[in-house]
Amino acid sequence: MERSDAIKMDRRTFLGSAVVLTTPLIAGCNDSEGSDSDDESNGDGSGDADATITIQADAFDPQRVEVDESATVEWVDESDTDHAIVSGRFRDESEEWDLELDIESGSGAHSFDSAGIYEYHCNVHGAQSMCGVVLVGGASMEGDLPCE
Repeated sequence: MERSDAIKMDRRTFLGSAVVLTTPLIAGCNDSEGSDSDDESNGDGSGDADATITIQADAFDPQRVEVDESATVEWVDESDTDHAIVSGRFRDESEEWDLELDIESGSGAHSFDSAGIYEYHCNVHGAQSMCGVVLVGGASMEGDLPCE
């Protein structure tokens, strides 16, 4: 019986060692270098964003953000409510763009390469109650957002 127990212990030790040794190899396969799609991401809020928008229970803070071209904006959820951020177009002069961030992971980001007015809202709460705008490259916007 002692030999059987020793074999089990050796197998456990071996399997534990195998897991410890292969984890860095597997993690290395997930390297994002060379990836072409850095426009949108869901992450943990630790990215290198040029501007950060905090998601409250029923509002974005701030609602209006001004950034330079090629800037990255990150939305960080600090509420206990589910949110899905989608692009919107509340006025004719705003840009048509495609954004859909599911913020279940706590944060999401988008890079803005061209100047313009980029409006968005929470798909859960609607444009009338929870919306915002990113003004890129010196763009300006007059008037109120639907949620203001």
